[in-house]
Amino acid sequence: MRRAASWAPFYPWLRATGLPEGKLSTITLHGDGKTDLDASLFDEGGRLIDSDADALDYSLLRVVPRTTGRFTVVIRNQGAEANRYVLRQR
Repeated sequence: MRRAASWAPFYPWLRATGLPEGKLSTITLHGDGKTDLDASLFDEGGRLIDSDADALDYSLLRVVPRTTGRFTVVIRNQGAEANRYVLRQR
């Protein structure tokens, strides 16, 4: 399991991650409750794989990659202040 703690600024924040072929990968985003955080997962070709864009600062992304590769998680802070978050990959 990988874990990263950071903060979400007022512009999209990117994190690249490697995901294994044929295995369910779950990525969770937990904010500090101050603002709405949205997360999207893109493959190497820039195609949207999964997204969670509700009014909460918790997001759940799931994927079973067809091939091992690098994926990008885009985190968007929809609020007017910074939001500290933890991003986990399992």
